[in-house]
Amino acid sequence: MSNKTNHTAVKSLNIFQILKMLWNARKLHSHEKWSREKIKKHQEKKLRKLRDYAYAHSPFYKRFHQGLENHPLHELPVLTKQELMRSWDEIVTDKSLHLKDVEQFLNNLKGFELYNNKYVAFATGGTTGVKGITIYNKEEWLNIFSQSARLTKWIGIKFSLGKKLRFAAVQSKLPWHIAGAASFIKFPFTKTLPLDVTEPMEQQINELNEFRPDNFGGFAGNIHLLALEQIKGSLKISPKTVTTTAETLKKEAREDIEKAWGFKPFEAYGSTEIGEAAAECAQHKGLHIFEDVIILEIVDNDNQPVPPGKTGSKVLATVLWNYTLPFIRYELSDHIKLSPDPCPCGRPFQLIQEIQGREENVIYLPGEGGEKVRIEPDILFDNLVLLPIDGWQVVQEKEDTITFLILVPHDNFNEKEFLKKMNDEFVKRGAKSPNLKVEYIKELRHTKLGKTITIQALKKSE
Repeated sequence: MSNKTNHTAVKSLNIFQILKMLWNARKLHSHEKWSREKIKKHQEKKLRKLRDYAYAHSPFYKRFHQGLENHPLHELPVLTKQELMRSWDEIVTDKSLHLKDVEQFLNNLKGFELYNNKYVAFATGGTTGVKGITIYNKEEWLNIFSQSARLTKWIGIKFSLGKKLRFAAVQSKLPWHIAGAASFIKFPFTKTLPLDVTEPMEQQINELNEFRPDNFGGFAGNIHLLALEQIKGSLKISPKTVTTTAETLKKEAREDIEKAWGFKPFEAYGSTEIGEAAAECAQHKGLHIFEDVIILEIVDNDNQPVPPGKTGSKVLATVLWNYTLPFIRYELSDHIKLSPDPCPCGRPFQLIQEIQGREENVIYLPGEGGEKVRIEPDILFDNLVLLPIDGWQVVQEKEDTITFLILVPHDNFNEKEFLKKMNDEFVKRGAKSPNLKVEYIKELRHTKLGKTITIQALKKSE
């Protein structure tokens, strides 16, 4: 059992870590001039090294890939989050690491600390209904910062020794969350304002107005809400850039953010397990996959590859830099469509054309023939976004019951007409008429991490 006295609080990066991070970021930038062929060879080399290490140090992978050690990636079995948590102690490559000890450590966190002085551990928020625990060594942890540094260059953020840039981030401040951990760390050349998304909106507005950030970012849903406050005039800030993470940035959110501040937001894609995986450049034609550090396979429900231009049912991620807890063909439930065209910016990385959200946002309703009818998130977005209301959320209470949470309906909102329209949409797609209800709310509901989950479907059984 690990002893709490072995854990070290971290409040800032030291000079050696900063130099290492900047050196790593510089190497990543050089990869942006590679050819597609060079990227493929780089991936093959890194993947071979990762697999050999996993087979030598992870009892799980030695068993999971038995007889497949020299087979190509697409022939390997898929690692689900359920399997990850069941086999965690066998997957990690350091035999001193045990899930129960790491969970105890995370449960007692008061700030950002290193586990046993050399590891960084995080928990996921459980939006899939299954908790996940991820761990990196210090070198791997710096890789995440290096990938973020790459994004700042794409956005056009320039640091100066003479003036500290002011960064505000609206996200979780829970120390066991990967975004929250960063709020405990001070960075050179910057002044930071970490805001907790669970704070009252009025408090967030007051703090932002006083801080006046040069650059602004955070959870997409919350940034959208603040953009609406800027449009109304209560928020009065003039950032030069806006970056969104954690949730899919929908079309109406993009439009409102651009209306609020006069420029397009930058969307980044990633997760606790895989780190930064993709981001937009200044062309805003899609998100470049960081193919030099990760392999993303866009597949259907049978784990078969989906061609560019078609939306996949899930993503299989292979992280090329995490040797402590290797992720090889790790299943994520995001619905992603790859672009058939390269980005005009000239970077060689494959482009994500659209992220439609996660499988957890897909609602299944009973069909007329006893089958389950799939209701895509965009069906709900398309019918709710233009309603005369201030906001909305959808909760599937039971298999045949959906509640629409309506935030501040305007005088011309017609509940009866709205419910009929939604019923018609579902029936048109083959569903039986479900039980539809409207509940009026004064503020949007948040998760423990403060995220606003727009569509909450029933949890799928394993």
